[in-house]
Amino acid sequence: MRADFLALMASFGWAINGILVRKGSSHGAVASAVFLSLLSTVASLWALSPWYFPSGFIQSPAMVYFVLGGLIQPAFVRFLNYTGISRLGASRAQAIRAVTPLFASVTALVALHERPGVVVYSAILLTVAGIALVSYRREGESEWKNFDVFFPLSAAVLAAFSQNLRKAGLLILHSPLVAAAVTTSTSLAIFTIVVGISGSIGSLRPSRKSLPFFGAAALIATAAQILSFTALNEGDVSVIVTLTSTSPLFTVALSRFFLKDQETADARTFTGMFVLVAAILMIINR
Repeated sequence: MRADFLALMASFGWAINGILVRKGSSHGAVASAVFLSLLSTVASLWALSPWYFPSGFIQSPAMVYFVLGGLIQPAFVRFLNYTGISRLGASRAQAIRAVTPLFASVTALVALHERPGVVVYSAILLTVAGIALVSYRREGESEWKNFDVFFPLSAAVLAAFSQNLRKAGLLILHSPLVAAAVTTSTSLAIFTIVVGISGSIGSLRPSRKSLPFFGAAALIATAAQILSFTALNEGDVSVIVTLTSTSPLFTVALSRFFLKDQETADARTFTGMFVLVAAILMIINR
């Protein structure tokens, strides 16, 4: 139950993060939002290392899984997700991104031999159904292209694979802070190198107008990242990833207040929200 609660708190954090990125993306490059969020997490976690990291952790075989996971997520998954948010809007992009549980559960079934049961699998299907209801184009929204769906969908597939790598490492070394620090540090290094090679290093610097939004989003992302790793350390991939992927529920609700001029919601959207709530309740009461 504690892991479920932590996962839901992480989901709420990612929803706030998405709203802030959406607000800031009209004033600055998405790459700067990714860079700030990674930098914030890395600096915060390594600052805690003398007190909370187990001795000799660097020699653990789990490091291999954390580094491999870091090559994928959070840097490139977050870049794809943030790009989707800027093009599709926070609620739709987060909804498509939330299909991660479907891919994560299949991977966990094969690679980690998880057997969460019929209730959890039913909840996963409900989650996908809820996503479909909130992710269609509505009247009054800014135009977007079908190709734009590629960004959050790719983020979902890569995140599913990365989550299983994280869990494999946490089964060896039960330290979510170490896992988050190593994974995010790897992502920060790779992301910075790739951006530098592409000649777009200037895009990592946020504009004066985007900094308040991206800076706040980075702090929220740090907290959400720690909550996500802690929940994953204590629970099954299929359950935790499903709960952390319910952020569209919170995103759509928050969008009503903070993005009302940029995004709209209708009866179908709220139906999708209720379906997502049903999926959450099924998992919590399993």
